[in-house]
Amino acid sequence: MRSANDVHDDTGTRARWHLPLLGGVAVLLVAAGWFFPLWRATLYAPQYPGGLTMHAYGHQVTGDVDEISGLNHYVGMRPFDIADFPEMALWPYVIIGALVAVGLALLVRRPVLRAIGLVYLWGTPLGVLAVIQFRLHQYGQDLDPGAALRIDPFTPIVVGPTEVWNFTTWSWPGLGTLALLLAAALLTFGPGLLRRWSARASGSDPT
Repeated sequence: MRSANDVHDDTGTRARWHLPLLGGVAVLLVAAGWFFPLWRATLYAPQYPGGLTMHAYGHQVTGDVDEISGLNHYVGMRPFDIADFPEMALWPYVIIGALVAVGLALLVRRPVLRAIGLVYLWGTPLGVLAVIQFRLHQYGQDLDPGAALRIDPFTPIVVGPTEVWNFTTWSWPGLGTLALLLAAALLTFGPGLLRRWSARASGSDPT
């Protein structure tokens, strides 16, 4: 018959083995925030049945940027210029901060520091979407009154469809943003779930 100390040792061993694995997965998810787009938009119209796509990373924007910028010019939106987004220069530091936050959330015992790490991890992807929404608002509201096609100022939405004339733009969070959200969720709920699983596997009380 196993003693309570044996059960406790088994639970602690599993926790010590799984926490580094949890941290490793979280680090990979944070790294994905650099390598994958944070946001994407696809513009559809009768003359573009396949759509024109834009992918926004933390440090660059790729896709059919020039063509989309040219179409936006007709309704008075200013041309896309990456220099209009100085926050992109901060993205490497944001990612480094997220990696530090992983360590705070997973390895530090002080609840306040752990909470700071989790708040940072949740705030990063949500902040990304908020900044993109702010920039979309700027572009849609600051229209040239002398444009070829006169429309009222509008605000494209960061997630979902926006219709202007015969164009419909669908916007979504990119894989990078989803990976950052998953990292935050993993470190928020993962340790508790692992403790419950380890306790059940060892036959001790999961509570």
